[in-house]
Amino acid sequence: MSRWRLVNAANSPAPAWVRNPAAWRELLQLTTAAHGDDHVPLGHLDLKTDHCRRRPDKRLALIDAETLRPDLTGLPDLITLAYLAQVNGRALSPRWTRQAYRRHTNDLGAQWSDAGLVRALIAFAEATGLTSLHGADQ
Repeated sequence: MSRWRLVNAANSPAPAWVRNPAAWRELLQLTTAAHGDDHVPLGHLDLKTDHCRRRPDKRLALIDAETLRPDLTGLPDLITLAYLAQVNGRALSPRWTRQAYRRHTNDLGAQWSDAGLVRALIAFAEATGLTSLHGADQ
């Protein structure tokens, strides 16, 4: 899984679909700073038993390539959660959603500051052409 490690992604050219390679590099640098060089991003709320196998030593291994993609870090999930927190009469603020995301990822070993996470969200939007962060950057 070394090709999916953040340090390798950060040192590789931006994918062809990225609109702003400089913003992409900033995003990967911020994510690497928060999670560490050897971190393998997991994203898009797609973790399920079909995407796991047991290694001979009984540790779990993820096998779904769509789950192991640097462009699918938890940031798109955070943006989606900020949107969902506002639809259908839900009253959770995007800021609350961001703070909950940061608190939980930091509990699992990340080191996001709020300012760094906001910068990463903005860099993600700039890199990908996303037109709204649904208030997750506020």
